[in-house]
Amino acid sequence: QNLEALFLRRTGITDGGLSAISGLSKIRAIDLRNSNISDGGMEHLSGLKTLVDIQLEKSKLTDTGVARLKGLPLKSVNLNYCTSVSDASMEVLGTMPTLESIQLDYSKVTDAGMAHVAQMKNLKRLRIRGCDVTGEGLKHIAGLIKLQRLELRDSSLDDAGLEIIAALPDVNYLDISECRVATTAGMKHIAKLTKLTYLGFWETKLDDETFAEFYGLTNVEELDLKATSVTDESVPVLLKMQKLRDLNLAGTQLTNDGFRQLSGLPALTVLNVANTSIGFDVIDELNAREGLTVVEFEN
Repeated sequence: QNLEALFLRRTGITDGGLSAISGLSKIRAIDLRNSNISDGGMEHLSGLKTLVDIQLEKSKLTDTGVARLKGLPLKSVNLNYCTSVSDASMEVLGTMPTLESIQLDYSKVTDAGMAHVAQMKNLKRLRIRGCDVTGEGLKHIAGLIKLQRLELRDSSLDDAGLEIIAALPDVNYLDISECRVATTAGMKHIAKLTKLTYLGFWETKLDDETFAEFYGLTNVEELDLKATSVTDESVPVLLKMQKLRDLNLAGTQLTNDGFRQLSGLPALTVLNVANTSIGFDVIDELNAREGLTVVEFEN
C-alpha cells in the first residue's frame, strides 16, 4: 500500500495484471515501457489519484487508452513510439493543467492536435520527434513561458516554428537534428536563445554564415554539428563557447588547423572527429590533452 514507484519496463505484465495495483493509494510513478500493455490496462490506472508520472513508450496504447487517464494529476506522460496515438489524445492531455512533460515521438500528432498544448501552462518539456508538426502547430506554444526543453528532431519544423521558439524566454535544450525543412534563415533566430546549454543540428542545413550568428550562445555545453556544412570559418565562434564539454564535429569539413585550435576550449571533455579529414598527428596532439576523449570512429 505504501508503494510510490513501480518499474515494469520490459516485463511480461499484462492488462489484467495491472488490476493488482489499482488499489495502491500512494503510487506516484509507473514505468510500463516496452511492454504489451494496451488500452484495457488503463482501466485499472484511471482511479490512481496520486499518479503523476506514467511511462508508456513502445506499449500498445491508442487514443482509447489515453482517454482513460483523463482526470489524473499527471505531470509527465511518455507515449513515444505509440504509433496509433493521435490528435485525439492531445485533446485529452490538454485537459491536464498539471502537465510539465509530454513525449510523443513518432506518433500521429499533427498541427491540429498541437492546439491543445496551449492549455498546458506548466509545460517544461515538449518531445515530438518524427511528428508532422510545423510552425502552424508550434504557434500554440508561444505563450508557454515555462518551456525549457524542446526535442523536435526529424519533425516538420520550419522557419516559422523556429521564430516562435526563439521568443521563448527559458529554453535551454533544443534539438532540431534531421529537421530538413528548416532553412538557414530560420536557424538564425536561435541566436536569441542565450540560455541554451544543449543544441543539436545534426544533418541540418546549418552553415558557417548561420553559425556566425551564434557568438552569444556562451552557455552551450553540448553541441552536435554532425554532418552539417560548417568549416574552419566557424572555429572563432566555437572558441567563444567556453563552457563546451561535448562537441560533435563528425562528418564536417574542418581541417587539421581548425581541430588544433579547438584544444583551446577549456572545458572540452569529448570531441567527435569521425568521418573527417583530421590527421593522425592531430588526433595524437588532442589525445595528449588531459581529460579530453577524442572519438575517431562511430558505430
